[in-house]
Amino acid sequence: GFEFFRVVQKELSDYFTQLLTDIVQKRIAERFTRNDFLQQFVSDNIEAINKGLPPVHSYDDIAAHCVNFFLDGYNTSSIVLCFTMYQLAVNPEWQHRVRNEIKSMVENHTELTYDILLELSNMNMVISETMRLHPVVGTMTRRCTKTTSLVDEEGNSFNVEEGTPIAIPVYALHMDPQYYPSPEEFKPERFLNPSQDADQRYTYLPFGEGPRICPGMKFGQMVVKACLATILLNFEILPTKPNQTVEPDLSNSFLHVAKGGVWLKFKPLQN
Repeated sequence: GFEFFRVVQKELSDYFTQLLTDIVQKRIAERFTRNDFLQQFVSDNIEAINKGLPPVHSYDDIAAHCVNFFLDGYNTSSIVLCFTMYQLAVNPEWQHRVRNEIKSMVENHTELTYDILLELSNMNMVISETMRLHPVVGTMTRRCTKTTSLVDEEGNSFNVEEGTPIAIPVYALHMDPQYYPSPEEFKPERFLNPSQDADQRYTYLPFGEGPRICPGMKFGQMVVKACLATILLNFEILPTKPNQTVEPDLSNSFLHVAKGGVWLKFKPLQN
């Protein structure tokens, strides 16, 4: 629950905890069901109670899951889209490449479709490289589920005990020259070959990895692609000043956002 790693303000966590507590209690009392995400938690608890067991999910846990989905759906796609448009504005050669790719596909199919968005290889590379440079979550949190022995660079071994909170430095991995030469440079061609070897698989973590990978990954990617394709077909994206840069907002403890926002100019295309 929220006691593990605090990533939202206490007022927000208290609000969601109370809101979800009221909803769950109402559904249990009135035997009311809905086909939604929350109902799975309610059903699990009812099933356990009927068997004489304690509830499977605490109200804190239910609220934590719901807040997670709320944040994932509300902010993450827009953050990725903003940073991607910024990178295209300051790297116009890649903007032209992506726009031309979209145009050629649309000319053959008359309109944007799900299948077209899947096939936009240049756009895929640009978005992937943007998420490497600007991961939405700079640090990922997990809990060790099995005591594990690790070895550091000097050959010293140590145990990570079961139940230990773990912080994975996503941004540090993405900017490590051992895995990404010239890590501060925008090089979408790094992702020309989407298949990664076992080592690289766990050094690129914009959505996490393994069984706890973000369940909304595919949907989020498609939202960004659809928005970006529509914008590029109608506008040229330009920086607001020469040598424009963005700085991370270090006051934000969770999401990796730009200090002062991302400011760009949009010039309508002639055609």
